[in-house]
Amino acid sequence: VIEMLERGFKFRRQPLLFMITNSGSDRNSICWDEHQHAVKVAAGTQTPDDDFTYVGEVVDDTTFSYVCALDKDDDPFTDPTCWQKANPLFGVTLKHDYLAGVVNQAKDIPSKRNGILRLHFCVWTEADTAWIPRPILEKVMADFDPYTEHKGKKITSAGLDLSGAKDLTAAAFTVETGTKRIMREDGTEADLPTYDLWIEAWTPRDTMDERSKQDHVPYRLWLEQG
Repeated sequence: VIEMLERGFKFRRQPLLFMITNSGSDRNSICWDEHQHAVKVAAGTQTPDDDFTYVGEVVDDTTFSYVCALDKDDDPFTDPTCWQKANPLFGVTLKHDYLAGVVNQAKDIPSKRNGILRLHFCVWTEADTAWIPRPILEKVMADFDPYTEHKGKKITSAGLDLSGAKDLTAAAFTVETGTKRIMREDGTEADLPTYDLWIEAWTPRDTMDERSKQDHVPYRLWLEQG
């Protein structure tokens, strides 16, 4: 639709396209592409940093963008003072009691957390719903090559999710890496095992392009990127 509208500009002397949207979760979408362009225009640089520092380069003089967002370390579930940043009409059309209610709902029902982050706090999430909140997951994420670091080691546990007609086949593995001493709530210490965990996924090569259209996922691009 956006492509048709923009191509239709050739019939107008002063065309204007106005777009407004919430955040999403699909980063292979026109919405994410437009969002990234808007951030670059607002920051005045092709490479915005995490703080969206204004640089002042001319990225696209035909576009005006206004992007509402929380700052990098803001947590709307614990700090109400950051709510205003993602809600310009906070206190006018959007009342404090309502946002407090949806925040409590996110705490009570974790499956609603990502939807509330997207629709009320302008956060681009990794998925529509989350089993583990992203900030908790990021604390234990690391880059490593299991075939180099764990070659010859015993697999502690493994799980396999076989594909049906359309989805991916996925396999998950864990390897015990050592122990870590922790302090319990009662003040005593304990040595607990630590693990590395990784997941691999596969899809048939001969149906990859057809599946890319159905799933709206760039399988071919990922293959070319290794």
